[in-house]
Amino acid sequence: MELAFDIAPNSTLGLDFAGALQLTVNRDGLRLSRRGLQTAEMHHRYWRGEARRLRIFIDRSSVEIFINDGEGVMSSRFFPGYPGAAHLQRCDAGGILPLAAAAMHGRISVLLSGSRVLMKTKRVTIKDIAELAGVSKATASLVLNGRGKELRVAQETRERVLAIAREQHYQPSIHARSLRDNRSHTIGLVVPEITNYGFAVFSHELETLCREAGVQLLISCTDENPGQESVVVNNMIARQVDGLIVASCMHSDADYQKLSEQLPVVLFDRSPSDSALPLVMTDSVTPTAELISRIAPQHADEFWFLGGQPRLSPSRDRLAGFTQGLAQAGITLRPEWVINGNYHPSSGYEMFAALCARLGRPPKALFTAACGLLEGVLRYMSQHHLLDSNIHLASFDDHYLYDSLSLRIDTVQQDNRQLAWHCYDLLSQLIDGQAPEPLQRYLPATLQIRHP
Repeated sequence: MELAFDIAPNSTLGLDFAGALQLTVNRDGLRLSRRGLQTAEMHHRYWRGEARRLRIFIDRSSVEIFINDGEGVMSSRFFPGYPGAAHLQRCDAGGILPLAAAAMHGRISVLLSGSRVLMKTKRVTIKDIAELAGVSKATASLVLNGRGKELRVAQETRERVLAIAREQHYQPSIHARSLRDNRSHTIGLVVPEITNYGFAVFSHELETLCREAGVQLLISCTDENPGQESVVVNNMIARQVDGLIVASCMHSDADYQKLSEQLPVVLFDRSPSDSALPLVMTDSVTPTAELISRIAPQHADEFWFLGGQPRLSPSRDRLAGFTQGLAQAGITLRPEWVINGNYHPSSGYEMFAALCARLGRPPKALFTAACGLLEGVLRYMSQHHLLDSNIHLASFDDHYLYDSLSLRIDTVQQDNRQLAWHCYDLLSQLIDGQAPEPLQRYLPATLQIRHP
């Protein structure tokens, strides 16, 4: 946190720190008080010139003050809880020093007489910039909104206003912009698990798109808990997001159908109950079937499937693709080949451990329905020295680290950049009141074949 105080000659500067500490600086010196009781002083005789610039650091036990008198910088540390416990030291001459008060955001008030002070703990406003530049608020507003040249504000004035705005780290008020546009320029992303590699990459791609468009992205996680999903969605609404992008763990889209009457909602990755809401998903069935049909002829007697929660549409779609791929290879799926848990790595570990215990060996061929499940499988294999075993691994979702493994893994790779772009495109059009076409988009995936 940063403050900057210029102290003019023959002026008095008073600071009140949340009612607990009071600091007064004038031509006679500096006085620090704690709840009305004087605890330390720094008299004018301790510096040689006029005090010009002040810097303050505050922690839980002390206050450190730096004063630049034009000839050098003097520092003093006070301990308000212990009257008289202070020490002084002179430093070599320094440049202009800012005033900073740590951990005091929004709790510092300024009282001044005869000096111009700008506090950077508070948002710098157009009025502040106008006063520092010596122009009207209207002129400063025109310049800062990029209309100064158009409305014939002098170039020297424009440059002065912009220079001061840069020096003071001025940022336009998002609240004023929201009132003007009737938008918050904020959208919400709700995902089951931010540490999931696929959701993490998607979030990064979406945040990049939002940032480039001047939109703030808020992200919340549900941990695959419908109750928690309701809470985080309500929190997003309370923050007045312009729209939502959601990978829902709900059994039904009824709540989102109702919400979509007031707020644009785009579902992605999952489709609860064959929803008619705007939707972006990867076509899981076709590429999974293609991958399995290529592998299955080599493992007609045994090909296992580790999946997530069957109630989720990606689980159903990937199992459907697995089944179709076996059928295309002339193999009938055996019910015992399908094992379901959830998408956490721990679930993949436990399912694979149980399978190895049942067989007394690693399986000959295995397809995991998500990157997280494969992570658990690989952890078990590493711990039990199975990475050199003769197992054909395949998975839905790719990871760049798979190229670095001696163990070859064939995968279905989603295009997270395209998923993010289509979600953003749909939501942006809905926010603008348009009717995007198509409303539901199924994107292709590619195969990454690493086995010869």
